[in-house]
Amino acid sequence: MSSLMNVINDPGFPAMSSLEIAGLCEKRHDHVMADIRNMFLQLEIQSPQFSGDYRDDRGRSYPCYQLPRDLCLTLVSGYNVVLRKRVIDRWLELEEAKKSPVPQSLPEAL
Repeated sequence: MSSLMNVINDPGFPAMSSLEIAGLCEKRHDHVMADIRNMFLQLEIQSPQFSGDYRDDRGRSYPCYQLPRDLCLTLVSGYNVVLRKRVIDRWLELEEAKKSPVPQSLPEAL
C-alpha cells in the first residue's frame, strides 16, 4: 500500500489524490499526472500548493497531486461518463464522511 506525505496537511481540506483518481478511472498514474499538469497549464494555475509525494511499497518516493473537488471534477470532465461517475460518487463519500467526523476522544465516542 502506498502512503501520501507532504501533501495538504489540513484534515478539514477534502481532496483526492492523483493516485486515487488513477485507480477510479483505471488510468496509469503517470498519465493522470500528465493530464493534471496540462490542466494546470491551461488554467494558469501554479501547482506547488497541490504537489506532494507518496511512498510505494518499497519505500521509494514519487510525486503526486492532491486536488480539491473543483479541480478534480474539471480534470475528469474530459474522461468518459462511467469514469466521471466513479469520481463523483467518491466525492459524495468524502463529503458525507466530513459531515460525520470521527470522534477524537472517548467521551465524544460515547
